[in-house]
Amino acid sequence: MAKNDYYGELGLDRADSAAAVKAAYRRLAKALHPDVNPGNPLAEASFKKLGEAYCTLHDEEKRAAYDRMLDVAAGQAWTSGSELFASAVFAWAAWPLAAACMLSGAAQAWRRPAAGPPGR
Repeated sequence: MAKNDYYGELGLDRADSAAAVKAAYRRLAKALHPDVNPGNPLAEASFKKLGEAYCTLHDEEKRAAYDRMLDVAAGQAWTSGSELFASAVFAWAAWPLAAACMLSGAAQAWRRPAAGPPGR
């Protein structure tokens, strides 16, 4: 599970639009703002978490990255067809094989005798 559930903090679903994210943030920010709740450390902490959630979810790139992270954390990346995750896993798993092939080719080239002058 994700460390912070940004959708839950805003009371949203993953399918909600950017306008819904903005509206939920504004509604909750008015209720949890430290000026409205002076001396309430719980409201201040909630307001900071709310700001972090909004910062992530209102930006399309950050939201897409957060959604991919949720998919990976939930174990859904293997079934959702996430090409990015699949290619990263393949590259990570395949690099020892590729390195071994390159090194073995280099080692074979190193062991080949140099061509001497003709007639020897």
